[in-house]
Amino acid sequence: MNKWALGMIRKLQKEEETETGKEAKSVKRIMAKLQSPTAALEALATLINK
Repeated sequence: MNKWALGMIRKLQKEEETETGKEAKSVKRIMAKLQSPTAALEALATLINK
């Protein structure tokens, strides 16, 4: 599960970089952002829909 979660976080980082053109947030910052279940589900939904 840990490897899967880190893979998803790295995909979120790449997506953020392509959208903003800037360097993405660190893994720790993204993990803190995804502590909320609704934020985590929204992020997962965006990755699945792409």
